[in-house]
Amino acid sequence: MKPIAVALLSTLLALSIGAQNDAPPLVLDPANTFIVTAEGPQPDNIAQAVRLLQEWLRKACAVEKGFPATSEARLGDPAGRVVIALGETKWSPRDDPRPLWQDGFILQRRDNVIVICGGTPRGTYNGVVAFLDRACGVRFYMPGNLFTSLPPDRKIVVGALDAREEPFVRATSMTGGGATPGQGDWVKRNNAFSRTGLAGTHQHNMWAAFPPEKYAQKYPDIYPVIKGARYIPKEARDQAWNPCLTTPQLLDAAEESVTAYYQARPDHLWYSFAFQDSHAVCECPACLAAYAASPHKDNDPRVARAKALSDLYWTFMNALAARIEPKLPGKKIEGLAYSVTRFVPPFKLHPNVVVFTNFHIAELDADGILKPAPDGLTPLDRWLDVCSAYGNHDWYHGNGYLLPRIYSGYWARYLRHLKSKVPFTYQHAELYWNWKLDGPKAWILARLWWNPDLDPRALLAQFCADMFGPAAEPMNGYFTALEDLWIRLDNVEGPERKLFAWKTQFRASEKAREEIARCRALLDQAAALAHTPEQKARVEAFSTTFRVSEFLFALAAADKVNRARIAEFQTWARDTIMPDPMTFMLAGTEAILKQINDAVTAVSAGKPAE
Repeated sequence: MKPIAVALLSTLLALSIGAQNDAPPLVLDPANTFIVTAEGPQPDNIAQAVRLLQEWLRKACAVEKGFPATSEARLGDPAGRVVIALGETKWSPRDDPRPLWQDGFILQRRDNVIVICGGTPRGTYNGVVAFLDRACGVRFYMPGNLFTSLPPDRKIVVGALDAREEPFVRATSMTGGGATPGQGDWVKRNNAFSRTGLAGTHQHNMWAAFPPEKYAQKYPDIYPVIKGARYIPKEARDQAWNPCLTTPQLLDAAEESVTAYYQARPDHLWYSFAFQDSHAVCECPACLAAYAASPHKDNDPRVARAKALSDLYWTFMNALAARIEPKLPGKKIEGLAYSVTRFVPPFKLHPNVVVFTNFHIAELDADGILKPAPDGLTPLDRWLDVCSAYGNHDWYHGNGYLLPRIYSGYWARYLRHLKSKVPFTYQHAELYWNWKLDGPKAWILARLWWNPDLDPRALLAQFCADMFGPAAEPMNGYFTALEDLWIRLDNVEGPERKLFAWKTQFRASEKAREEIARCRALLDQAAALAHTPEQKARVEAFSTTFRVSEFLFALAAADKVNRARIAEFQTWARDTIMPDPMTFMLAGTEAILKQINDAVTAVSAGKPAE
């Protein structure tokens, strides 16, 4: 690697506890290293942690057996052995009075004993993943063995370990299914959906909060008046309504719903009262009078009404939080600042109101999310000033895009700003993974969610060093160029690249097309430098998928189209792209071919044939 990549990687490793070597080296011999748990049946996360550690220690040392798992009593005298103690054992630290967040962990080495103990069993699992990463060189970058790193010399030597860590993002959720083998394992290993067991949805939850079968007769006024008639939805997928915010019945119904929810799920962090995904609002006389009395004015009357309704919504949330506090102390309710509820209220929110915004991190600069106004406050700060608990929902697709969409640097800036203001946050990202197009972006995001102080450039350098060996430098340049290209296309040149907007997704200036050509040159350089079969396969994986974007950019720039070349491309996509579920989100199904063909049709529309 060139000096800059080495420097970045050294910076990252300095943050890694595995890089501390002020203790005598401890060699993990497969026959003499024991994975030890407490007596009796173990919780699922501990059992999974044992299996994960055992499997990947064996792979790291290129052995089929070894690293036996046992209990404290069956281990006997630990002298002369290496012990990796998982969870609550006799070696667990007990002298730190600070509570440890459930997903956090303590990782310590005491002579021949390595202690991995979490705030809960899930935290212990996270600690095992961190140990594999930092002390063993095993990192789960993308689903599957091909994209999991192993130590090059097949020997594990552990130095000093002493860390106590908690994630900055307390409830993570990366979403987007798909047929990618091993994706569920990747999500768990990277703590990418820690919301499980902590909370339900943060989105569009009014049907669940106010089910008509329960409330339509008991509290009919909570359902809106639309076009002069009471509108009672008939199915959960109906988004064309929102409750009436002026009827006193709404607080009664909401209290019943939130009470029942916490009785069933007492450990959850919040219950959502997020508005439906529509602009539908109540038009009853009381609501219309409230809109008219609002001080908000705008040239567009719809915006003025939305601001008035937003104030009503956050007033309702405050009233509900205050009402349930004596009966459900500390229990939180969540509101989504989205569409008609996106406006910051002119008052403080109750401490038990959680706010999820819908800031598009992809447009961090274009939307001025972190740009201070004359009063010194950024759009993000305005929400942080009125709420006590905060999260954000970002569309980090994936599906609906056939071009690379990477903005790790934006994510780092946003999270660091948050960390300077709040002790923790909640985050949701719709990934809908295009694994072999966007590469390590999800892994980098998971690491930043845990620790925003990490350098995304150093994380990328580590990924490239582990995955591509002598081809690391051009591959690092390739992914860096992809991020620069996205920012140029979406934030600098425009237009904003929308989901499924094929007509505009591939519009590019001459400068942008030069960057695309440079990306191809870097891939070709990497292919020539890759040494092992695995390195070559990884380069080819990204090179193949990028050909889809290249073709569509070229087609969009052409004055005329070659129908035979288009047909050849479509056949190639069917034979090469569709069968591989790691190329695009819907690969493995005809749906990805429809997206590709729709994009071809859109960008070639109106152009004469050659």
